[in-house]
Amino acid sequence: MEGRRSFDLTFGTSSTQTTPWTDRRRLSWEDLADLLTTHQFGRKDGACVVPAVFSGDSRLKEEARKIDVAFLDSDTGYTLDEIRKAVTRNGWAAAIASTHSHMTTRTRVSRANWEKFCAQQEGDVDGDSLAFAYLTEAKGYLPHVAEGAYLDAERPGEVTPKDAGRFVFFEHSPCPKFRVAIPLAKPWVASEYQDHKAARAAWKERVEALASALNLIHDQSCTDTSRLFYLPRRPRNGAEPETEVIQGDPCDIFALPAPPVDGLFGAAAAKQKKQDNEAREFQDEETGEVVDLAAWAKEFGSRFEIVKALKARKPGVFTGLVVSDKHHIICANEGEHTNAGTDAATFIMDASRSESRGFVYHCRHGHCTAADGITCRDRLFFVHRMLEQRWIGVEDLTAPEFLTDAPKAKAEKAGKKQKPEAETDWPDPIDFLADAELTGAPELLPEHLPDTIYRFSIDTAQRMGVDPAAVAIGALVSCASVVTDDWRLQVKRRDTSWTESPRLWGAIVGDPSIKKTPVIAACTKPVERMEGEARKAHSEALAKFKVAEKEWKADKGEECDRPVMPRGIRYLVEGATMEALSEVLRDDEEARFKAPAKKILVRQDEMSEWVASFDRYGSGKGGADRGGWLRLYNGGRFSVDRVMRGSFAIPNWSACFIGGIQPGPIQKMAQDATDDGLLQRFCYCVPGREEPEQDRAPDRAVADAYNDLLHTLSALTPSLNQFGDRERPVVMDEGAHRIRESVFELASALASMPDTPARLKAAYGKWPGLFARLCLIFHLIERAVQGPQGPSVQVLREETAAKAAAYLRDVLLPHLLRADALMYATAQTGHARWIAGLILARGKPVVTLRDVVQAYRPLRAPEHRRQLLEVMSSLEAMAWIRDPDAEPGRIPTRWMVNPAVLTTFAARAEEERARRAEAVEAIRELIARKLGRA
Repeated sequence: MEGRRSFDLTFGTSSTQTTPWTDRRRLSWEDLADLLTTHQFGRKDGACVVPAVFSGDSRLKEEARKIDVAFLDSDTGYTLDEIRKAVTRNGWAAAIASTHSHMTTRTRVSRANWEKFCAQQEGDVDGDSLAFAYLTEAKGYLPHVAEGAYLDAERPGEVTPKDAGRFVFFEHSPCPKFRVAIPLAKPWVASEYQDHKAARAAWKERVEALASALNLIHDQSCTDTSRLFYLPRRPRNGAEPETEVIQGDPCDIFALPAPPVDGLFGAAAAKQKKQDNEAREFQDEETGEVVDLAAWAKEFGSRFEIVKALKARKPGVFTGLVVSDKHHIICANEGEHTNAGTDAATFIMDASRSESRGFVYHCRHGHCTAADGITCRDRLFFVHRMLEQRWIGVEDLTAPEFLTDAPKAKAEKAGKKQKPEAETDWPDPIDFLADAELTGAPELLPEHLPDTIYRFSIDTAQRMGVDPAAVAIGALVSCASVVTDDWRLQVKRRDTSWTESPRLWGAIVGDPSIKKTPVIAACTKPVERMEGEARKAHSEALAKFKVAEKEWKADKGEECDRPVMPRGIRYLVEGATMEALSEVLRDDEEARFKAPAKKILVRQDEMSEWVASFDRYGSGKGGADRGGWLRLYNGGRFSVDRVMRGSFAIPNWSACFIGGIQPGPIQKMAQDATDDGLLQRFCYCVPGREEPEQDRAPDRAVADAYNDLLHTLSALTPSLNQFGDRERPVVMDEGAHRIRESVFELASALASMPDTPARLKAAYGKWPGLFARLCLIFHLIERAVQGPQGPSVQVLREETAAKAAAYLRDVLLPHLLRADALMYATAQTGHARWIAGLILARGKPVVTLRDVVQAYRPLRAPEHRRQLLEVMSSLEAMAWIRDPDAEPGRIPTRWMVNPAVLTTFAARAEEERARRAEAVEAIRELIARKLGRA
């Protein structure tokens, strides 16, 4: 190809990508043509290319700055030969490839659009008679495709449950569908025009001119400067793909004659422009009421809560994807889309969450642009559509429950932080005391865990009479152990270098009466079963191998190659040494085992045995084995160098750990340990009070769900892209990132509290990574339960992050502090603890500086005032108190007390004191009876 040698484009992972669009590549025409004509098996959505390069990180029309290649979609029936002749006639180079729906014989359209089309026809005609007319007039299909078309019934599984009944389906002749990419002699450059609106108008007009020169009816959305195109994929049961790369010159798109304005879709656009102008008024067919939508928007547009209204009236239109308060929905104008149904091109936002002019409704489909193709149809067009289709009613437009009193933009412009007035405005207080006498034992609630894990924890705990938190940590570690480490979560928005894999370490601390071993056995039973089945299969394979090897030796290797010894599949180890672990995790020619999850579950019923296996541990100086265990928590490549065993590399030195230990041994561990962070790697459970056992059968549905979950997780693997590489890491939506930032802030606040020991600061320092791991594990559990019908596996939602944060804050934190107090045989004695006890003891809704100074001698002196205020500030960070009169530069003198501190904590503490009193009384009565008998 003469002239241009390279072309700039932007690449993405899918249409729902939430990470920045920064994958920009410069390719030669030969490489680009090869990429655009190489099909991979898979679903339609996936790796994609955007012809434009952008000035920022977002795929926005306003940020498109250059386009080097023009794309056209021909979906109406033109054959490859017809497209080839059209391109060759002009002497252009082109890459042509069939699309995912090539040669399909079935088309679905919106039922509302079909019924509207039928209503506009004169006389009595049946649906089959109108099928040809609809496909040719409304869809633009060529006659040879639409000839003989007829209506067909919806087939089972053809649409999602929420879409059931919303479409009609046509059967017709096979319809060829192709994508045509044509290199440009001169790029479209946005900066060469007066403004971006003019630049987009010029690009739309030039693409129309290109289609006209080829005499092709094309998909109008191709004129969008930010439009993405999927890289070639084909369904496994679909037609054979057709491709061709045509040699020629780049197209001088700016020298082409202007396109005609009276074509098939041009007429439709003109008609639509008239409809758009009429959309400012809506008349209710039942009541006759006429609503001036422009006047309504002027009065209520800045207050309308569109998300709340649709969730109340039409919840089925939500897709489940939420990014930065943008709720993705099925478009109310979907009938005009090329492919009707659920996608990620349409989103709405409540006025209270919008930073501009009120509620938002935005659709990126080319068919939802105005007739000039430049600006999106405004939100009133879509409100009209929603009213027309009865998604909402006229009365909903002014209903108080769907109007906000404080739009986000106005509140922020006021420049003042809103002071909470209601008790419900308080966040949950943090139990940083870890003292059952003061705050009670932490309680495991449904909002802390995925439903399957929570139900299993409660059912198992009730039958055993143990703390559900102990079961929960064992179940989560078990789940993490069977999920492949190929899954990764990108922790931050833009920093791609920090990712975390699903890897957890858990420890249950307590005396034998808390039933550590039975709890761990119950949680790891599915893993143990998988290990047993794998061992049995390996034994059978090994027996066959020995027979085959014997035959091979008898034939002296003349008939066939030497048999390969089978490798045993491993999921679980117990009492393993470093040498044994390295044999399980190695993955080279001499490996005897294989770990499908690329890690192993280490189960230690008594961790003191594990500690005793550390070489030179008793000296307090650590050792080589200890360093190896530390590395297991992080994963990654690990080299083994031994005199007797030689040197080899392990691609992923990774393990999950679950164990139990008694208070005495763990105290010795803590006191003798080197300061290397080993103990800070664990999620602890120090079980609270024991409940009476329930003598009943296990809930079979709960047990089966847990067992099925682990098997599903073990088979859940990230998909591959078109290059055979793993997809990019899972990313968080914007709401999840806000929760992540709040967790990071909490960890920092806890570490900054007065008197926080270095060992706890080290534990809090691992919270960011631990939180990310919990989020990923919760996300994969939810995805395994929901199956393919669930939300995108590549996007971790706000709801999942909120659950992980609640579990970390309400359960793991109190247990960490209980474990720390137990390990070091000292209760926390800092100022914050004493003042928190004062607040609980007084039980009043307000605490003043005078109250604290009079009651607490260590901070009474004036020179300690600054330290006292720092302590009170730390209690604010824990959500125990709040300064109601906060103003910059003012020294606080009184604080409101979080009502939950005086209810939840106080009630839990009272229950604990009563329980202990009953236990003491029972012991006294027992002693008295024994003395009486004596």
